[in-house]
Amino acid sequence: MTIGIDIRHLARGPSTGIAEVTCELIEVLARLAPEDRIRVFYTGRRIPPTRVLSWPDTFVNLTLTRWRMPNRLFDFAARGLRFPKLDLVLGSVDIFLSPHALVAPLRASRRVVVVHDLSFVAHPEFFSPASRRWHRLMDIRQQAREAARLVVPSQATARDLTRFWHVPKERIRVIPWGTDFSPKGASESIPDFKFPGRSGQVPTSNFALYLGAVEARKNVVGIVRALALLAREPAFRNFRLVIAGPEGWKGTEVVREAQMLGIGSSVVFLGYVSEGEKQALYRRASLFVYPSFYEGFGLPVLEAMAAGVPVVTSAISSLPEVAGDAALLVDPRQPEDIAIAMREILNDRILADTLAARGRARAAQFTWEKTGQAVLETLRDVAANPHP
Repeated sequence: MTIGIDIRHLARGPSTGIAEVTCELIEVLARLAPEDRIRVFYTGRRIPPTRVLSWPDTFVNLTLTRWRMPNRLFDFAARGLRFPKLDLVLGSVDIFLSPHALVAPLRASRRVVVVHDLSFVAHPEFFSPASRRWHRLMDIRQQAREAARLVVPSQATARDLTRFWHVPKERIRVIPWGTDFSPKGASESIPDFKFPGRSGQVPTSNFALYLGAVEARKNVVGIVRALALLAREPAFRNFRLVIAGPEGWKGTEVVREAQMLGIGSSVVFLGYVSEGEKQALYRRASLFVYPSFYEGFGLPVLEAMAAGVPVVTSAISSLPEVAGDAALLVDPRQPEDIAIAMREILNDRILADTLAARGRARAAQFTWEKTGQAVLETLRDVAANPHP
């Protein structure tokens, strides 16, 4: 079987959760199916990460094809002219996988599309006008109609596809994402990580960690408000919040909120962090807080559990599916709920240790090998059955 994969999004900007999922998925497919050919495609002037460029040397069954056409011109041609046909660009493929919903005209190959979430449909208020225009231009609903199968990472996203777009359940495959995070390995490889250039900013202990994009949908403001409630109590006046991740739409509101509430000095903004910094933060954190308003999966929650960090997360969307009984679930619209859960973990060592142990056990159930095997079975099923 020859699999075509569109990775144009990997050459368009900084690493995101979708980019991480894409890389892990392609690598595990290449490992699990050495007899299959994987042809990977991207466009534009930007070069993908070194990790991507190393694939042809790492996997003998994988080739990387680049078109130098600018991304905007390619998108215009794909939308308006339905050209070029990507399956022909790649030299004929049996099945095409789109890990991101970019328009991908095909001549004959059937397509499996990954829908990470429908946040842009369920909560358009969390997106900038430019982002909303982009989603309209990509016409992801039409792509979902044309796809032979839709892969989603949670039952919550599957329900949203049926609820908003009336996609038949038989065309949806729920395949949770995985994690290979190993806290022991991380600890041994960088036992004394110094956070180059910003070591003075990063506390060594006694802090809550948020890791992800700093944007409205993630409800980082809710964490700041919860910290402000805790800071009224003498026991938590020196407790801090570390926020690690790129700034998204309305991200500056988080800084303003912290200053307005008088806890600006208790909130550390690190911006984008490297893999080594991320691992060190997980090891140092007292707890991980992720009260997002909407998630298609919630990879940071899974990663934090794998690292053995007690987790507070939302009781809505996909997050209860990921967390199970290994986290404290809260109403993200209520900062008081978030503060109560944080206080419980900080005041109860037995609870914190129990959640950490449950988290490791829960995360161990989610592996990229399981994910890759399920995706590979889906691709083979669609390729072997050319008619819906």
